[in-house]
Amino acid sequence: MKCCHLSDNTLRLTWCSSDLDRPIVSFTVRDADDDGMNELVVEEGSYHRIIGQLYAMDRTAPARSTVWRWDEWGFSYVGKTPEQS
Repeated sequence: MKCCHLSDNTLRLTWCSSDLDRPIVSFTVRDADDDGMNELVVEEGSYHRIIGQLYAMDRTAPARSTVWRWDEWGFSYVGKTPEQS
């Protein structure tokens, strides 16, 4: 995942993740825990192996919602969304 910002009509890289354990299906930025601060709420899918080391997103697997918070260098896992708890 890459996060960018727009500066002088140019997208500039702000942050880049390492390889993800689960593929991102969708995400929103909102105050998930009513603390007055926005979190990254991610719908995560699953991978399935196609052949050898080649993987793709398994579109038949159920997604899970997780919450992440920016901690000055990267995102830290907070937990599941309140709807899933």
